[in-house]
Amino acid sequence: MLTDATPLHVVAVLGVVLAVVFMLLAWRYRDRPGARPFVVMLFGVTWWVATAAAGMWTTDESMHYLLVRIQYPGAALVPTAWLLFALEYTGREEYVTWRSTAAISAIPALAVIGVWTNPQFGLMWDDRWVDVVGGVAQFEASFAIGYWVFALYSYLLLGVGATLLLVLALDSTSVYRRQAGAMVLAAVLPFVTQVLYLTHPGPIPEVNLTPFGFIGSAAIGIAAIGRFGFLESDPVASQVAPDRVIERLDDAVVVLDRNRQVVDANPAAERILGTGVVGHDADGVLPKEVDIDTLAAGGDVPTVERSNDGETRYFDTSTSALRDRRGTVTGWVLTFHDVTDRRRRERRTETLTRVLRRTLREEMDAVYSHAGEIREDDEVVTDLQERARDALELGSVAEEFEPLLGDSVSDPPADIVPIVGAELDRVRERYPRVDVSLDAPLGEWAHCGALFEPVFRALVNDAAARATGPEPTVTVDVRVDESDGRVTVSVTDSGPARSDQSRAVLCEGTVPTETDDSDASTLSLWLVHWGVDHLGGSVAVPDTDSGRVDLRLPLVEETAVSAFD
Repeated sequence: MLTDATPLHVVAVLGVVLAVVFMLLAWRYRDRPGARPFVVMLFGVTWWVATAAAGMWTTDESMHYLLVRIQYPGAALVPTAWLLFALEYTGREEYVTWRSTAAISAIPALAVIGVWTNPQFGLMWDDRWVDVVGGVAQFEASFAIGYWVFALYSYLLLGVGATLLLVLALDSTSVYRRQAGAMVLAAVLPFVTQVLYLTHPGPIPEVNLTPFGFIGSAAIGIAAIGRFGFLESDPVASQVAPDRVIERLDDAVVVLDRNRQVVDANPAAERILGTGVVGHDADGVLPKEVDIDTLAAGGDVPTVERSNDGETRYFDTSTSALRDRRGTVTGWVLTFHDVTDRRRRERRTETLTRVLRRTLREEMDAVYSHAGEIREDDEVVTDLQERARDALELGSVAEEFEPLLGDSVSDPPADIVPIVGAELDRVRERYPRVDVSLDAPLGEWAHCGALFEPVFRALVNDAAARATGPEPTVTVDVRVDESDGRVTVSVTDSGPARSDQSRAVLCEGTVPTETDDSDASTLSLWLVHWGVDHLGGSVAVPDTDSGRVDLRLPLVEETAVSAFD
């Protein structure tokens, strides 16, 4: 038996139309964050409203009961999809996984099963009937525990989702607060209609208008799309971007609360301070050089020294106070900026200046002391010329290695074998008494960084100057290991075994001091070490009883060479 048409029937039909329209509008933005679960929710709303509207027309108990059972899958979709939408829309998509979706869908799924198996188990209601209230047919029942668990759980999901949106709406810095506010209002309306139905206050007719509360929700949603750009632009970027930017910063960032407890640390900070620092007191994890009060007051920025895997790095620190709207300090943000490269450049500059100053002073002192003896002793003239030549050579070495003091080297990669051949020709001219030989895979490709040329020049000239014996020799060997991506250049001279100081300068980059017995040769060896280090290679003295020195350098890809052609 069908009921006569009433205004409530018209409202029901209007609700179905609006729900469909809203769902189709939302489908256009299905690729935006939150849009897919939002469309699923609207599908559930449309299903729910359509079956409820159909049930309002029939008083036949079996037909009405069938429509109620068909209605429940749609009703079960709504709270689950609403929460998933709120999570994605507010930038918490990491919580939206297949596992979490299955977990929050468990109770609604069981409710649907309970409805269809209620005649056997009676989990959702004990008794049921159809009443005509206000001219519309309505399902009535004596609800059982299963129904109330499902209802309370649905309210919980709707409430959590609305809270997430409310937090976004109250964010005064958010340009999306109107969108979020509209969605909160849209969520409240069906909730209010459900409460009115369950409590029956005052003159309110005992009609379940819950599905039709979504009519107002749909109208608000359509208005939000038209006026506030809902789903056209999403707040995920503004919510997630700051966190992701901080996570990917090279600088270490640590956030402290007002109790000076670490509440957040990006990966760079954990590499410096250690993993698992979040939740610990700042005093227990921050370097002792860091004084938050001093930094916050504008005091000197300390440089922190940290060692990790045998490498020492240096960091400048800074602090910014976090304040609420009333200006009260609620925490601090500490930033550690890596200044290791800058410190190394400063150290190289300081060493270069110190050694140059000392060596040039000694050489020019000799020039001055011998100046008055030039006419008396020809040997003095020769000594004077050699010292002047050494001083000039020292300046040339320092000039060639000037790129080491910069941030980068932009010259084309060096073709090793031709450079080695050309430098050995110069050595033969300068040291005619030295037998110079080369063992290299001529014609084989071998390129490395541009600093190879001054590095090799300094090393091979030092070897030629060291070569002694009746037949002084210098041998250069070049070996390419393409599987390892490295080339080894070995320079061996017939001179005595290198001293401990020379090996320390070459292999470890030990800084020569003014008290060391250092000269232009020591400076050249020190610059060889730093040049190879700059190229990403290493220096080795494999045999302490000979003058052999190995340079192991990374090869440069052929594409990198062609880029300079």
